[in-house]
Amino acid sequence: MSKRHSLETESIDEIGQALSVGYLLSGSVRIAGDRVRISAEMLEVSSGRPHWSERYDRSLDDPFAIQEEISRTIVGMVEPILHRSEMDRISRSPPKDLLPHELMLRAWRISDKGYEEGNRAAQLDLEEAIQRDPQYSDAYTQLAWIFWYDAVNGWTNEPEITLGKALECAEKGISLNPKDYDALGGQGTMMVGLGKYEAIMRIVESLAKKFPGHAHATMYRGALLNSLGQHQEALALIQNSMEINPEHDHWQWLHKGICLFCLERFVEAVDALEEFKTMSKFPFGHLHLAAAYAAAGRREDARIESNSLGVDVDKLSDCSAFYYRDPDDRERLRTWARKAAQRE
Repeated sequence: MSKRHSLETESIDEIGQALSVGYLLSGSVRIAGDRVRISAEMLEVSSGRPHWSERYDRSLDDPFAIQEEISRTIVGMVEPILHRSEMDRISRSPPKDLLPHELMLRAWRISDKGYEEGNRAAQLDLEEAIQRDPQYSDAYTQLAWIFWYDAVNGWTNEPEITLGKALECAEKGISLNPKDYDALGGQGTMMVGLGKYEAIMRIVESLAKKFPGHAHATMYRGALLNSLGQHQEALALIQNSMEINPEHDHWQWLHKGICLFCLERFVEAVDALEEFKTMSKFPFGHLHLAAAYAAAGRREDARIESNSLGVDVDKLSDCSAFYYRDPDDRERLRTWARKAAQRE
């Protein structure tokens, strides 16, 4: 067994070197009667370690439909998994040794943990990436999200100005790369915060047209609809994004929890937001969890969660309200957040 594994690893390494890639996606197709079984696996070249594998069993009624479905599903799943794997690798490297793309991924990684100091460090990495390559679209896109984190987490005393900077960065990212779903999602999110509602549905439609079957693009569509008050449609899209990529990340859990909170399905909202809590410390998400605890009748959990925020509840509620267009959604969050802090 060990000898066979060594030979496979050498073969993988040889192929990776020949193609100058860090990961290999392989698969097989087996047909039996009117059924087809498709297997796919993504391997890391340097270690031979599998990062993802899946098997699909389908009827052969429409082979072209199967081809399109499986292709979209694999792309939708592999891209975020590969992204996280690269962030893990790069986060262990010194900044001076990193290319602009690697600086961006490192910034993404450290900011995702949800701490204000991590957000500051990520901003410096992204500004360095832009200085090294002023045409690097992904750095502008991620900087847009850094500013948004500042605004909704209460890490700035000028949230509207900060949101304006975020929108400028997102639009710069789009101008450099119109096919960047993170930039499109960011543009729509910043527009909600700034009250620029008229163009958001066009962004939702553009995400659907350009990135059908993509996990995070689908999540952005749901998040934007939820911000606009269309909670049931939003929840369906968030759940669809989680079906596309079963290795759910904290953003998917967060947006699912927020949708359920807005639908006043508070017990379910708690379940989703507790999953988010295991992955990130963003005060924005933990405020919603505290509010969901209070609304679900878990007063002590609500109090503990509220006390752990590290930010004034009223200030954070006002900043988090930038996420919502509907005054009722804003008031729901404020009311239950205050109850969680036992101020009412």
